[in-house]
Amino acid sequence: MLSQGAGRGDIQEKIGKRKSKARQFTQLGIPIVTVILAGSFGCKKSADPPPTGPISQQTLSLSEPQKQALAYGAQGSSYLSRHEYDRAIAKYRQALAVDPESRGSQEGLAFALWKTNRLAEAAPIWKKLANGTDAYASNAANWLRKYPGATEGK
Repeated sequence: MLSQGAGRGDIQEKIGKRKSKARQFTQLGIPIVTVILAGSFGCKKSADPPPTGPISQQTLSLSEPQKQALAYGAQGSSYLSRHEYDRAIAKYRQALAVDPESRGSQEGLAFALWKTNRLAEAAPIWKKLANGTDAYASNAANWLRKYPGATEGK
């Protein structure tokens, strides 16, 4: 965030740096929304500071299927945020068809299924997620505690 004392030159410099980073991502064929949302869909976050030089394909070692899965997952999240649950479900299923291990897409799918009163479909996904040690596991365990009848297909 810019301070009140930031001059027009400072603002233009920050905008220029952001545009430069955006060009680097798009030259690699990665949509900007995918890069921004990548952390939300199971990509590992690094404790290292972000690279200061040009971003290379090696730095963003995502395969084409992973990029596609992230894009589908981002679209699913967009639909989910607009309460378009059936569309979200379709996009999360596309993401999972490409990358079945995407925990973010699994969680998004389970949530969208829950929002459409399809607990019996959401429960197995939550069970699978609950077997991990990450935030997805914790969230899934909470859902399973909240809706115990869903695990029996009720």
